[in-house]
Amino acid sequence: MAMEDWNHDGSNDRRDDYLEHTYLHNNEGETGGRRSSGRGISCLGVIGCVVAGFLEMTAIIWLLGIEPKNIPSIVLIILWFVCAMATELVILVH
Repeated sequence: MAMEDWNHDGSNDRRDDYLEHTYLHNNEGETGGRRSSGRGISCLGVIGCVVAGFLEMTAIIWLLGIEPKNIPSIVLIILWFVCAMATELVILVH
């Protein structure tokens, strides 16, 4: 039997049982099925990884002495992605 009158009709009946069961089942553990287990990275962390990946990519190109104009755009994008993912992995490991 439901503990509350969920539909506010003045009595605790089967509808209230169903609503309470649905509410408690969907909010079990207060996650609602939308949150991760806490091993993820925050939005600010992702932004930091993207910026750090860009800086790492720039440093690699500078250290290799390559003129950025001579590098195809797709290669720069792939290098930027790889650097950002490497930064994220370093953050997640620690």
